[in-house]
Amino acid sequence: MKWSWIILSYIALLSFGLLDNVRGPLYPEILKWFQVKTTQGSLFFSSASLCGLFICIINKFWLKRFGALRSLRFFILIMFVSCLGMGVSGFFKEGFFSLILFSSLFGVSTGGSGICMNILVAQGANEKWRRRALSGLHAVYGFASLFAPLFAGLWLKKAGSWSTALIFLSLIPLITWLGSFVSVSNSKDEIKVKETEYLQLPRSYSFILGLIFAFAVSAELSLSTQIPLYGEVVMGWDIQKSSFYLTLFFLFLLLGRFLFSIFHFPGKSHSWLLLSTGLGSVSYFLGLYVHPFFLPFSAFFISIFFPCAVDWISYLFENKIEKLMASIMTVVGVFVVSMHILIGRVTDLWGLKTALMMGPLFLFMSFTILLFMRNKIWKY
Repeated sequence: MKWSWIILSYIALLSFGLLDNVRGPLYPEILKWFQVKTTQGSLFFSSASLCGLFICIINKFWLKRFGALRSLRFFILIMFVSCLGMGVSGFFKEGFFSLILFSSLFGVSTGGSGICMNILVAQGANEKWRRRALSGLHAVYGFASLFAPLFAGLWLKKAGSWSTALIFLSLIPLITWLGSFVSVSNSKDEIKVKETEYLQLPRSYSFILGLIFAFAVSAELSLSTQIPLYGEVVMGWDIQKSSFYLTLFFLFLLLGRFLFSIFHFPGKSHSWLLLSTGLGSVSYFLGLYVHPFFLPFSAFFISIFFPCAVDWISYLFENKIEKLMASIMTVVGVFVVSMHILIGRVTDLWGLKTALMMGPLFLFMSFTILLFMRNKIWKY
């Protein structure tokens, strides 16, 4: 067990999770400050996703040359610079362009670090603990997701500035970057992705798995980024109540991932994935048309998707997990970019409630693909 790699990945994901999920509750304030519509404002998310996608596409070049550890350090530094830049952009009414520029740079950091963290944990943990370690990694993200809206709500209430919130949070990746040189040394036995492994996995597998991940991740992000705006625009809530519902969303997200990282639940991973996407879709729909509580509650079902999916493909493809995760994240990136742009456009035309109907549809599509995977390759 290479604990230094695992711990660095956990702390890096904590930084990533805080910065990634604080953007949602700050989003309505950003729109008000720059006085832009949701179509323009969606660039705040889609630009980051697009740049993250680009980094995923070219991962074979930088990952093979620099390795996961050195690459992760670089992306953590970029995370600090981008977050600081986004915060400083808020000091100027004409700073929307620079905000999008630094948001794009933030996407570079999240796209690259996401790949590196999964690889370091997969390589740093032995076979017995690998799946729990990966589940724990995403539980850390759940904790950060829970804390981020709480921080945003308190900061906006006390300090009243979204820009200073981002500047303050930029200290976290800076400290993480500095600490990585003290606690983690470059290791000669770091396993790099071999070129031969790229040729052994049919592209159709990567694409189909990517679709399953992409639909589920897009549904999760459509909620985590839009609940505050949905609360204010559709439900007429104040920012505190909107932040509370977002906090509930991340609380259920954390609860599900924590349970799956600590306890062993019987049943096949494929069956749990069907349960996650099926019940998640139903809960999401009920949240839009029956009671808003079902919106955050759907996170409990969505939360188990990523740990179970990683466990599933780890079993199916064993040592090809590194390349497969990079390919999956590329497909996810395409869908996330499209999702953010589409939600912004549909919101301007028909309203946010209509736009969010894509969430249950995405989960249902993931459920459908999983349901029809019945051959011997996929049945685990």
